[in-house]
Formats: sequence, C-alpha cells, structure tokens
Amino acid sequence: MKISWNWLKQLIDLKSINPNKLAEKLTLAGFEIENIAYQKTIKDILFEINIPANRHDINNMANLALEITALLKLNLKLYIKINSRNNNIKYKTIDLYKNLNNYKDLYYSFAENISINHSPIWIQNYLKASDIGPNNNMLDIVEFINFKWGQYIEIFYINQIEIEKHKMNFNKIREYAIKLNSRNINNIDMTNISILFIGHINKNNTINYVKKRHSIKSQTNLEYAFLDITQIIQDNYDLDKTYNKEKIIYRYKTNIISETDIICRISYLNKILGPINNNRKYLSKKEIINIMERLRFKVNDFGQELKIQIPQERQKDIRQEIDIIEEIARIYGFNNFNDNLPKIYKAGYRSSNAIITNKIRHILRSIGLHEVINYALSQSLSKTSIEIINPLNKDQITLRNNLIENLITSKLYNINKVNEDFEVFEIGKIFINNLKFNNRHEELNLAIMLGNSSFQRSKWNEIPNSLSWFQAKGTIEELFERIHVQFIWSTRSDNKYFIKNFQKYTHPTRTSYIQYKGKTIGIFGQIHNKIAKRLNISYKVYIFEISINSIIKATKDNKHLNYNYKPYSNYPKITRDISIQVDQKISMQKIIQIIKMIQKEQKEIIESINVFDEYYEKDITKKIGLRTTYRSITTTLTNKRIEKIEKLLKKQLHKVLIEIKSKS
Repeated sequence: MKISWNWLKQLIDLKSINPNKLAEKLTLAGFEIENIAYQKTIKDILFEINIPANRHDINNMANLALEITALLKLNLKLYIKINSRNNNIKYKTIDLYKNLNNYKDLYYSFAENISINHSPIWIQNYLKASDIGPNNNMLDIVEFINFKWGQYIEIFYINQIEIEKHKMNFNKIREYAIKLNSRNINNIDMTNISILFIGHINKNNTINYVKKRHSIKSQTNLEYAFLDITQIIQDNYDLDKTYNKEKIIYRYKTNIISETDIICRISYLNKILGPINNNRKYLSKKEIINIMERLRFKVNDFGQELKIQIPQERQKDIRQEIDIIEEIARIYGFNNFNDNLPKIYKAGYRSSNAIITNKIRHILRSIGLHEVINYALSQSLSKTSIEIINPLNKDQITLRNNLIENLITSKLYNINKVNEDFEVFEIGKIFINNLKFNNRHEELNLAIMLGNSSFQRSKWNEIPNSLSWFQAKGTIEELFERIHVQFIWSTRSDNKYFIKNFQKYTHPTRTSYIQYKGKTIGIFGQIHNKIAKRLNISYKVYIFEISINSIIKATKDNKHLNYNYKPYSNYPKITRDISIQVDQKISMQKIIQIIKMIQKEQKEIIESINVFDEYYEKDITKKIGLRTTYRSITTTLTNKRIEKIEKLLKKQLHKVLIEIKSKS
C-alpha cells in the first residue's frame, strides 16, 4: 500500500513529526515500511507500507490515519474538518421494499445543475502517489473516496425530471439511472447535468465467504465518505456557488447492533505484558483506557476488569482477551516493556511425553522409516474443521484434524519425483473441534505410512514382493512391543471420531482399530482405492494413526523388581494336542485371551498353551488346534491325571465359548 505524506498532513497534525520517525513507529507497530521515496513530479514523499494479513481494516487512509494518531498521540483533523464544512446537510429517512432488504446501511443523494470536464489536480496527485492511475474525469473522485474511506460510492447519470418524480423512492430512482463507468463516461455530455451517487453496506448474510473476510466496511466511514463526496462535488462542479444552500442526503439505516464486548482483566494483562522498562511498575489502568479510546474502542471500567466494545471494522482480528492485550502492547510499544527473562535455578526435567516421543522416533528410524514434518494448516473444510480467521491463502484455511492427509499428499509429491518407496512417519499436533461438548483442543499424534513395491525377494532373478497386510501390521506390533504398549486389535470401533475422520482415507473392509480397555485409541488400514488410483500405484499402502497420550496411558513399564524368582522343575513335561470346534465369528484373539485366563488359573500344572492350527470345516464353524504343555514342580504327572486336567480344560473352554456365542 502506497500513501502520500502530503495527504497524511491533511488528515493528521504532523508538524512535530518527520517521515523517518513515522516510519520507525509504524514498523514497531507491525506495519513494515518497505520504502520511502521522494516523487519530484508531484512534490511528495511516498511511503510503501506492508499491511499485516490480519488488518484488512487498514485498506484506506482514514483508518490508517486513526492508527497513526493512536501510536503518536496526535490530533486527528479528518473528522473535524468534514463536520465543520457540512452544517447545511439534512438527512431524510427512507423505507426499502422487501427485494432490497439486503442492505444494512444505504445513502444516496443528488447533485443537480453541475458540469464536469476534468478532476481536480490535487485529487490526481493523491491518486498518483497511491499508485492509482487518474482518468481526469469524475471517476477519479470515486477512486479517491474509495482509497480515503474504504467505501465505494457509485455514480449515476439521471434525468432531472425523474429526480422530481421519485426522490423518496429508491427503487424507481435506481431503475431510471445510468451507472457511469470507464466505458460510457466519455460518451455522455457532462455539461449542466444531474447525477445520483449511492453508497451502501450489505448485511453479513448477503456477503460471500471470501468478501466477508477481506472487505470490511464501517458504518461511520460510509457516512463521512458521503459527506466528503458531497462537499467535493459542490466545491468543484456545482454551477450554483451558494455554499450555504441546503443539501439533502436520503438514507436507510438498520438497527443491527454489530459491536461485540470482550472482558479484559487487569491482572491477566499485567501477567502477560510484565512491568515497564527500568521500572517495576505495571501499565496503569488510566493508560490502558486511554490507548483503547484512541483506537475508537468504547471502555466500561469495572474495577479490576474492563468491558471493551469492539468497533465493527476490528471484529475480524479482535476476538479474544489476548487480542486486546496484544493491541495495547502494540500501541504502547513492545520495546517499552521489560523483556528480561526470569532467572530459574531449578533444573528442568523431561516429561513422559517427550521421553516416549523420542523413543518412538528412535525405534521407527531403526526400522528404516524416515521422519517428515508437514504444515499444521489444511485446505479441507468440513463441519468439524477449525477455521483460521485470517488465512494467508486458500490452501491454508483450517487447522488439520489428522496427520494422514498430509502423509498422502507427501506420498503423491514423492511419486511425482520418482521416489515411490516412500515409507515415513510424522509426530505432530492435530486440532479437534468437539461439536457435542462445544470445545476445541489439540493433541500430539503419531502417523505412519507403509508401502513398498520391493519389500522382499527370495532370488535376484525373481520379481520382488510388495509389503503385505501382515508384514505392515507386524511393524506396528513391533513398535508397540518395544515400548510395552498393551492393546488389542478390533474390527469395530465405538469412537465416532475415528470412523468419520478416517473413513475417506481407509479401505472399508481392510481397516482395523487399536483398542485399550475397550476404547479405540488408534486406526490401522489399507488406503482407500480412490486414493490408490489418485496415487497411480499398483502395490498396497497402509496407514496408521494414534494419539501419543493414548500410547502413554497404554504403556506398562516392566519394572524388573516386580519379577519373582522360582525354581525350575526337575520333573519331565508332557505335551498333548487337542482340537476344539468354535463359531467362525469368534476371533482368534478372543480364543487366545480365554486360553491365557485358563492357564493362569491352572499355572501349577499347565506350563503353556499355544495355538498351532486353524482350519474351517463348515460355513459357520472352524476348528482350532491347541498344543498344551503340562509340568508339575512337585511330582511326575501320570496319564490319568493329565486326562483329568484335559477334560477340565475342554469343559472350561466349551463353557466360555458358548457364553460368548450366546452374547454375540
């Protein structure tokens, strides 16, 4: 944004300020001055200012002037000058038809008996200084008002007879008026004519998503813009030079209350900002209120709390208490606060989160995976997305709610760079929007992507095999085993977040959930066929994601002091194989759990029970082969005793499996 020094002097009392001091103050306040140059042709000093992404309200000279007066404690001449020149203005309120109820504010007025041949030289110079090419006609005034107030005023050619007929009927007036633009203005005789000029602000629900973020209109600035253009036309083009003649502005105003209130606690503000330089004292409440009022914020003092009313043009960037505190620090000057860090003599410690994270990194790197780091911003927009208030571009409008999406994007990028064997992991933050409980929180997650077209081969002259489901699953199990995570695999999940958030990434029938104490804490699965087609790969790719906090909760450290020594049995062991018939719906994992439970109950006799075979006999049943090892510490076991124990084992297995079958 380029601005004119001469123009600024017309709006602000800058007698005691030089351009370099102004540039320094603006830079410290977050408005970086990229260049200061003198323009000989217009005899003016030009500032090139870089406006921060969250300050779309500083798109005009009026708001910039207000910002400068707040920073430098100067007097603003802008509004005083306009008010003093427009004592002869009268307002008339109009009603709008239902088809025009999308307006929040609407102003229109007429300029009659005027002649326009060129635009004033001073307006042309200001436009040149702002890098806007003048047209030397009435459209320059529109551009001037737009840049000065941030309000676009439309100008129309209209017949004098229609004005007399329909002054109070905006619908009719708009119907008979011809809008002036660069294509038709030179074809109209601009001598002794009447014009209509219109300014309006739409209601928020009629502004599209992008414009709502970037086009901030102020009701105050619209009114002053209208007064300003009225005065410019009267001064330069009105054939009747009677300056005290009455001017009428027709307006429609809604009673929409657009201000929002934020409570700012003095104690919290002092805690965040700290004391002032070379002084143990904190910023006084009087100074805080003064800063807010200089920025046109209304303040109500409630002792240790301030209720601050945010003007409508600042509601996009001032939303929380911390935004108020930042604004106060910015105007007072960040460099005016004590920035010395407190001395801490107590040694720090590594949190369990940091320890487990570093351990996971070490294990996954030793397996052969590479670590990647992706942006926490995403372009995916859904009901559960957390949107950025002021996104820098359309690809970074939300905070990510999973890590898998970015891993898939990285995979596609590497495939395009001829790096297909891309096996990686990422440890990063995700951001969850819980609509049910109306809260937002962040979590540290681990995500892994596995998939290799040349995972193994038995001979060099044979085609290598790609990574299979069980090999990928084995990698996850190895990780969990090495960090002592207790978990079970499940084909179902009770967690709606996992189902909704990951169903578009994983194959519908090749997905498994990681559970701990009956709750889903992670997901593992093959990528969805649609994604595989987009990646244009022939081999299988597997994805995995879990919360680091869930890993910590499910981790059981094997403290060696808890182990007990016991004597080794001197008596021989006896091995027997038994076969049991079960329902196909009962998973092998459940059967192993039952076996371990029985083994624990009969630990004095049963040394081990292992599954060595599984085969399907019918459509609804399957047979499991179990190898049981018996050994006693006190005596040699006889066949008779073994058969008795075996019958008891079968009976217990049958009883538990029947109960499971009846429940399912």
